[in-house]
Amino acid sequence: MFGSRLRQELEQCSTELATNKQILAAISKSLAMIEFSPNGDILDANETFLNCMGYRMDEVRGQH
Repeated sequence: MFGSRLRQELEQCSTELATNKQILAAISKSLAMIEFSPNGDILDANETFLNCMGYRMDEVRGQH
């Protein structure tokens, strides 16, 4: 009983995570996105952002 409830919660969380990943991928395809660390360093940027700004990933990753 206790284990089946946890398995059900895990399945629900896994489904929600997959859905959220799909939503983020769709947003990333249509919007310029950049990801920063808490101290302001660039961690990642999508192709749309890089093309808009005229940079390559190796030029911006790690920059403040």
